[in-house]
Amino acid sequence: MLRAFPLAKKGEGRARLPSLYASFGKLGETPTHEDIIDNNRSINWPV
Repeated sequence: MLRAFPLAKKGEGRARLPSLYASFGKLGETPTHEDIIDNNRSINWPV
């Protein structure tokens, strides 16, 4: 998957959540469930 930004490290993810999902819009693709789960894992949210 093409990533437009580095993954957030544990503990810093919450503030970056809006930009995380905004980047999908810029890429012009809808995130799959796997993408969302992967991103949630990377920002240390329970899935």
